[in-house]
Amino acid sequence: MDKIFDIENNIVNTKAWQHDWSNHLSVLLFLVKSGEYQELEHYIENLTKEIKVLEKQLLNVDNIILKAIISQKIEIAKNFGIEFILKLDIPEEIKIKNIDLSTLINNLLDNSIEANIITGTYRWIKLEIFKMKENLYITVKNTINCEIKQEDGKYKTTKQGGKGIGLRQIDKIVKSYKGSIIRKIEDDIFITKILIPL
Repeated sequence: MDKIFDIENNIVNTKAWQHDWSNHLSVLLFLVKSGEYQELEHYIENLTKEIKVLEKQLLNVDNIILKAIISQKIEIAKNFGIEFILKLDIPEEIKIKNIDLSTLINNLLDNSIEANIITGTYRWIKLEIFKMKENLYITVKNTINCEIKQEDGKYKTTKQGGKGIGLRQIDKIVKSYKGSIIRKIEDDIFITKILIPL
């Protein structure tokens, strides 16, 4: 069931990405047919700048799975006016199964995006992934604008219904690789820190 949930989640994200680019192509086609060549030039210039920013942010990502996931999440975040800050230095080969890596990063970033959507102030997400001394470090920070309750020392989901599937999936994967996870709140910023031995 969890794998089906993750696959469905990826399909939704891919459709969002496709929808975004479909809109861009529609605008470009309209401008060509209308003969608005100056506006067409400006639109292409701005689109090119966005692509270059994305490429620069993902320059240090050799792992194709992570590159695909992070690219999608940046596009989704942008649609909600969320700034994405990246600090990445990721080895091409990571001793984590692709399905686990996909589930872990997808859930971390989905939670951050959802938390930002309900934040009325400046919205941002910072993702850091790097290797140090045979350990993979993953840190996600995001703004929050609501009270997050704890139960037995663990933060509970803010989603309606309170199922917290994503949180459980994250904890399960980290534990399966004998890693550690810390969640805390500092100055209206939710911080998740993960260490996984490689």
